[in-house]
Amino acid sequence: MRAALLLAWACARPAPPAPAASAPTAVAVAAAPAPTFPLAYTPVDPTGAPVPFAQWAGRPVLVNLWATWCPPCHEELPALLAVQREHAPRGLVLVGLAVDDPPARVLATTDARGITWPQALDGSNRASVTFDTVELPTTLLYGPDGALLYKHVGVLSADDPALQQALSQALDQFARP
Repeated sequence: MRAALLLAWACARPAPPAPAASAPTAVAVAAAPAPTFPLAYTPVDPTGAPVPFAQWAGRPVLVNLWATWCPPCHEELPALLAVQREHAPRGLVLVGLAVDDPPARVLATTDARGITWPQALDGSNRASVTFDTVELPTTLLYGPDGALLYKHVGVLSADDPALQQALSQALDQFARP
């Protein structure tokens, strides 16, 4: 419950002032000491079926934590659609992780907004610990080796240079067996 309240507070508070032109909007994460992709994490999809994250082992995976009640989460959907459209053919897996939402509301939102990537529900409120975040939206990119390459808190931009660099690294690594 505490995690859900923190996430609700983080999403509902006003956006911070825009960063200075020289300040990065996200950080690329060094591969060596970074947290790894949570292979043991198995939330459920909106129909109740398990979504084992282990099924994506060896693939570059972009995880987007969001909620139906979070306006910034809806604001970033065009960027996620653009990333999926451009990089899925090269092997990128995009996974949505809806935090603290009833399944019916998640299904209605994904249908209405044209979201086609797999969705999982964090009914156990483990996402904040598993992905080390309390704010929404949060987007994380894991390389095929499971290393965290990129983490962005806030509205994602598809043309963010740090994201593009991390995607290129992950997809190049995936293309080389």
